[in-house]
Amino acid sequence: MLPTFLEATLVMSILGRRYGQAYFWTAFVTVASFVAFTLAVVQRRVALTLTLTLALTRTLTLTLTLTLTLTLTLTLTLTLTLTLTRRVALLNDINEADNRIFTRFFNAMINNEAVRSFTNEPRASTPAVAALAAARAPRGYTLAQGCPLGPRRAPSPLGSCRHRVLPP
Repeated sequence: MLPTFLEATLVMSILGRRYGQAYFWTAFVTVASFVAFTLAVVQRRVALTLTLTLALTRTLTLTLTLTLTLTLTLTLTLTLTLTLTRRVALLNDINEADNRIFTRFFNAMINNEAVRSFTNEPRASTPAVAALAAARAPRGYTLAQGCPLGPRRAPSPLGSCRHRVLPP
């Protein structure tokens, strides 16, 4: 900056000595106004650049923060939704399988009771049933014909008892 200032001073002094004071003052005012205008424009441009940079930085920071928050929220929401959807689907599958199993089980139990009620039980008696009755008999007692397998408070719907536990 010093060499430029020195050159401008020398040029203006030469113009002033050779062509008079009017040329000196014209050159001086022209250079001074050019320098003042340039400094004002540069200062305004720097201030505007700083303002725009700060505003852009704030906007980008806010945009980035909102984008990250939105992305995180969407990721969590999607993850929770998928997890809950999978869980609900799994629970539905488990409930359906449970219903099928228990439906079959209870149907088998009802069918078994119906078959036992409507068949001739004295003929259906097997050695396994007699062994079960013997296992239920108190120690020291023996199994005899005509008594149910366990203690009954009501009479048998099929008629007479076939198994009886007798004292020793």
